[in-house]
Formats: sequence, structure tokens, C-alpha cells
Amino acid sequence: MMMKASKVRYVKLGAGGIWEQPCKDSNVMRVGLSTGHPQTMQWAKAGAWDKIAQDWRENGHSASVATRYTNETREYFEDDGTTLWVTFINGSLHYAFLQPGSPTALDDESSFRPVQGEWRNVDLKEGKVLAKSNLSGTYTNLASYRGTSCWVPDPQRLVARINGIASPAVLRVQQAQQALVESGVELLKMLGPKPMEILSDMLFTAAGWRRTGGVGGTTKAFDFYLEHPLTNELAVVQVKASASQKELDEFVDSFNAAQVYTRGFFLHHSSPKPLSTADERVYVMNAEAITEQVIELGFMRWLIEENS
Repeated sequence: MMMKASKVRYVKLGAGGIWEQPCKDSNVMRVGLSTGHPQTMQWAKAGAWDKIAQDWRENGHSASVATRYTNETREYFEDDGTTLWVTFINGSLHYAFLQPGSPTALDDESSFRPVQGEWRNVDLKEGKVLAKSNLSGTYTNLASYRGTSCWVPDPQRLVARINGIASPAVLRVQQAQQALVESGVELLKMLGPKPMEILSDMLFTAAGWRRTGGVGGTTKAFDFYLEHPLTNELAVVQVKASASQKELDEFVDSFNAAQVYTRGFFLHHSSPKPLSTADERVYVMNAEAITEQVIELGFMRWLIEENS
């Protein structure tokens, strides 16, 4: 079910996030700003926002700060449950609507309102965590907001993200990327055995592996050997232009018989049918998987020139 929200507001749950986990555990939203003080409660419920602003000014705050504090308090008290509130807890975006009703005082400095259901931090389409590291800076920058709450810029884009819907621009890039992979696969399948081995060697080198043997024809079972300088892992590689399940099975048998390698890589761009193995230490890379690495590691120009 798609979520709809015409208003989206960010809230900071306590100085330094001190209220984040308690609010998540109790499914409430706690706000300071003296919202638990009996006088503030009385004025807010009566809609006497000018008195709240005046009180802030009389307590030494500038007119602009008093206005901001008052507006933040007003949005909190007057929300009828239709504003989507978002915050960051433990590195991911959390969101919730508030239950209609007045806040409950915790102490003179703060009060809380229960949320509808619970604080959630996953998108509604695939259940993927809305990790801060995967969100636009437009939204992650909200965490540095110095006040208590503020309106979220470009709110409908964030709502779409929560619903798991990519923006038109992202969709266009994804479609272009898929078209690039498909075209790259066509080019890859034009390579013979020797260019395939050269390309594979470049890919592994770029990925941080170090070759410990020559390229091509090292043994019947393996084309070259690899060592990872950070982990000291040892691996073997077999590269084929066209391969069969029988050839993959023979590679797996040789890999296991050697008993010294932690990984095996079997690369090919063509086969009568999809190849697979139950051995999780052996990575079978077909044309699509190889092309994705060609793009990721920056060798598409080489692939184009090789086929020009």
C-alpha cells in the first residue's frame, strides 16, 4: 500500500540524539521546547501562540529565535496526524505519523505524542533499510539542523523514496545502465580466448588481486593464479570464451584436488545453457557478470576498442 503525505517534517529527538532509542522503543515522539510546562501546555491548547513567543523573548531570546521556537511548538501541537515526521536513528531514516491528540507532559522541559503504529526505517516496496549512507544529501543534511524540527525540502521525492519508487531521473539512468550492460555483453561475446584472458587479468588486477603466474596456458585446469595482498588469500582462475558444464565441473574438481586455494573463478561469455556449481567457493561469472565488472572498473573503452 502506497503511503501519502502532503507535509513532511524532520524532528531531532533530543540534544545529541539522546531520546532517539527511547522514542523508537516506546514508539513516541518526544519534543523539548518547554512543551511539558503547564503554562506552555495551557497557551498551546488555547492557540495563544503570541504569548508563547513573548515568553521566549522575555527569557532572553531574540525575536527570530522566539518565532522559530513558537512555530516548532505549534507544528507539534496542531498536527492532526497527517504530517509525516522523519528522523535519523542508528544511521537510518525513520518515519511515522503521530496519533491525533494533545501531547503528554514528561517534565517541564518536554512532552511526547504516540506515533501511529511504530517508527519504521524500511521502504514500503522491498523492505530495504533506508540507510543514511544511501540517501541524498538533501535529506541527510537535515541531521545537522540546529533546531528541533523543520520542513523537509522536496518532500514528495522523499515520500517516493519511502514508497520504493525511483525518481524519473533515476529510472532513466537505470534504463541507460541496463542498455549499456546489454550492449557490453554483445561486445564481450565477440572476444576470442586470448583477449578474454587479457581482460580477465585486468579486471582482477583492478580489483586488488595480484597475479602470481603468467596469463594463459599455465595448466590444463587453471589459466592463472592470484593472491590478495591484504588477506593473503590464494585463488585460481579459468577463462573460457565458450564453456560447457563439463568444463566447469572439471575446474571444480581440480580446484578441490589442489586443497590450497580459498577461491576459484570460472569466467566465460558463452555456454549452451547456464552453468552452475554447488561449491560456494567457486564463483561462476557469465557474460552479464563480467560486463558489469567491466563497467564498474572502467574497462568499457578497452572493450570497445578491442572490437573496433
